[in-house]
Amino acid sequence: MVIEKFLLKSSEYNRRRFTLAHEAAHKILERHLPFGATASFHTEQDAEADYTRERIDRELSINEVYANRLGAAILMPQFLVQKVLRKYNSGKPLVCYEGNVFAAADRMKIQKMADLLGVSYTAFLVRLREFKLLDYHPIEEYLSEGLQFGGSL
Repeated sequence: MVIEKFLLKSSEYNRRRFTLAHEAAHKILERHLPFGATASFHTEQDAEADYTRERIDRELSINEVYANRLGAAILMPQFLVQKVLRKYNSGKPLVCYEGNVFAAADRMKIQKMADLLGVSYTAFLVRLREFKLLDYHPIEEYLSEGLQFGGSL
């Protein structure tokens, strides 16, 4: 397995862990999927890069999706996600308002849980969604209650 040198920086700890889990997932999938799970090299997108159709097909292949999903499952199995949710939110789903808006306190909880598991905020949020551990509310509720427009009486 070859990883890019910048992933060795301590600031890239979470990304390095996910990359290693993703690459391990490719090896696991190669042994268990009848059509294989050939890895693609470097799947991060650059807004200023020129992408050919071939490159887009390679980077968005189903094999990469499978490897990402299995990598996430390796790092964040459901029992661990539920365990950190119990620690930081008494096991209750976190409130998510329309437009993917969270109260500041809940954003901090998500970051603390992600840090505890050694993953990114975004990766952890995806797992919360997959396990239906978000309680969706209308944005108006956040605007009226969360921001307390007009002050309190």
